[in-house]
Amino acid sequence: VTVTQATATASIPDNRTINAGTGTGVTDGIVSLKAENNTDSIAIADASVTAEGGARQILIQGSTPGGDVNITKALGEQNGASIAVDPTNSQRIAVATNHMPGITGSPSVDSIWLSEDGGTTWTEKVIPLPAGATGSAGEPNLAYGRDGRLVYVHTVNKASGEQAIASAVSTDGGQTWSAADVAVIGSLGADEDNDASNDDNSRPSIAVGPNVSNSAQDLFVATWTRKGVVYAATSTNGTAWEAVRMVGGLASTVQDVPFAPAPKGASASP
Repeated sequence: VTVTQATATASIPDNRTINAGTGTGVTDGIVSLKAENNTDSIAIADASVTAEGGARQILIQGSTPGGDVNITKALGEQNGASIAVDPTNSQRIAVATNHMPGITGSPSVDSIWLSEDGGTTWTEKVIPLPAGATGSAGEPNLAYGRDGRLVYVHTVNKASGEQAIASAVSTDGGQTWSAADVAVIGSLGADEDNDASNDDNSRPSIAVGPNVSNSAQDLFVATWTRKGVVYAATSTNGTAWEAVRMVGGLASTVQDVPFAPAPKGASASP
């Protein structure tokens, strides 16, 4: 494309493909553009890269920016999504949702969807249940440790009908999940705090940061609510959890309690 005036522009219309070599659409690799030879001209490619003056080579990676990808491809309702990126592999992304076809099925199951190519394609991974739970109940949240360990927290059904908080761990970034790597955070008992009233837990959240006692080690913090009270527990691996602690919220109804690592590695809620 030749532009004869500095104020003129030329562009390729949206939804067109740049072909090279055998005619295969270029989705990865290098495309060479030339914005004339003057230094004040500009060539723009892939709506994300600007090259100023002369000939430039622009690396195009992955799918077109701004394009929507149907991750779950499920007919049922999907909501309450959580997303995490593996710090050891930025092309690996995990997404979890309230997956209605799964948690309303028989038996009910929770799932994540994993991408190994930066979000272009996705594969469903079913989360195993802890022993004694009668089914999965959604409300997922997930976090990657520095070693690529993926920890998933969600609610599961108790035999009494209420919900408990459970975790599951994948040591290979979400690719495989084992029933040996799941745990209940707290108890599957109907009355967990012995107050003569059945306990129903909800709104789990998880965050990870350096352990203040050992900065080389990660510390996962899970929080959730029960009867308007915030509870929390910590773990260094996502399956062995310390005793549940009451955090606060006695005087009011509390929901959705996200935590984030503080600068020195402790966890803090905004």
